[in-house]
Formats: sequence, C-alpha cells, structure tokens
Amino acid sequence: MEHYGDIVADKGFMIHKDCCGARFITLQIPSGKRGTAQMSMNDLNQTKQVATIRILVEQIIRHVKTFRILKYAMSIYLIGLSDNR
Repeated sequence: MEHYGDIVADKGFMIHKDCCGARFITLQIPSGKRGTAQMSMNDLNQTKQVATIRILVEQIIRHVKTFRILKYAMSIYLIGLSDNR
C-alpha cells in the first residue's frame, strides 16, 4: 500500500481518519491524558514524536515568512526542487 504522508493536527480539528485513509495519508493527533492520572508510555512517545514534528513545521513556516521565500510566484520548473528531502 502506498503512503503519501502525514497530517499533524490538534484534537480540535475536524479531520476524519477515514478521509485520510482513502487518500493514503496518516492522521497524527497527540493523545491527551483525559481522565487518567498518567499517560501510557506508548501515548507519551507518540505525543513526543508529534510535538517534535510540530516544532519543525513551525520553524519552517517562520523561515518562509522571515526570508520571504515565497514572496513571488515560483516557476513551474522549480517545483520539483522544492521538496528536496
């Protein structure tokens, strides 16, 4: 099965997992402790991973705004270079 990416969202967003699954996208929502004294180790590790990703995304957005990376229209010929991982 193909996997196109992940969506990271807070609990308040109305994104349904079945919509993501139909598009081969994984929905990542951090767990909350809701009613329990402590999070399980699995939930804690998942929350840490999601938090790390969110910090990176926020830093990238800040850089895009600060350095005005997308101030002008991007040539269609450069789109292939815009997603270098």
